[in-house]
Amino acid sequence: MSTRRIEKLSKLFQVEVGNCIEKLGFRAFVTVTYVELSPDLKNAKVFLSIIDKNPEAVFEQIKKRKHEIFEMLKARKLSLKFFPHIEFHFDKSGEYTQKIDKLLEKI
Repeated sequence: MSTRRIEKLSKLFQVEVGNCIEKLGFRAFVTVTYVELSPDLKNAKVFLSIIDKNPEAVFEQIKKRKHEIFEMLKARKLSLKFFPHIEFHFDKSGEYTQKIDKLLEKI
């Protein structure tokens, strides 16, 4: 599978998973920051950035509703032979950036 196709599908999944999470109505601000597809397209790692008072709790809720998100993606009739197994990961890069910014302000 060409890397260009994998990149295009990753971007497509990033948008579509984001739309599905938005439709589920979480009160937190959830962003799909990156989707990493395996070369055989059987696995997708979805990285989420969550802004909320308790982002870990929101992340757990999203993981519990993974099946609903998967079914919503299948209903969108994307032109794929099969859908990858979705695995959610908590993206802490935003928190890391804020921590670095605070350290730089102290200097």
